[in-house]
Amino acid sequence: MKTGIEMIAERESKIFTANGMSREELRLNYNAACNAYLAAFCEKHGYDYEPAAWTGNDPGGIAEGGDLFVSMADMLTDIDRDAPKEEYIKYYDYCMRVGGICDGKLNTPNYDSWLRGCPRMDEEQIARLEELQRDVRSAEMNLKVEIDRINNLKQE
Repeated sequence: MKTGIEMIAERESKIFTANGMSREELRLNYNAACNAYLAAFCEKHGYDYEPAAWTGNDPGGIAEGGDLFVSMADMLTDIDRDAPKEEYIKYYDYCMRVGGICDGKLNTPNYDSWLRGCPRMDEEQIARLEELQRDVRSAEMNLKVEIDRINNLKQE
């Protein structure tokens, strides 16, 4: 037996129409379109298609394809722009690498801008930033060791 709230929600979802479709029909069409894009992306890149790949069971958000987490926006761009197959991995790797520098404080492009040839760092620039990051982490570790040493002297 349905509660009053469930009956009202069901009635309201049937009342609202867009192009003659109820909210439920709109949602089902949206989910089907999202799953079709996910399937096309997986097929193009050689990943196994799993309709349950959507993070949080949220079609149109982020999906896991292969070992990657891919946004719906990236899937749309990849399929609609018929991007070269290898380009998405180049983009993804670049974003993961640059995003790992300085706790993600460096901006990364979106996939559409990437395909349009937006400015990006070259290998030498990235390697230099990674080297500086290692130096900072090393200095932080040395500082911590020295602070611990001084604190231990005070306790003796």
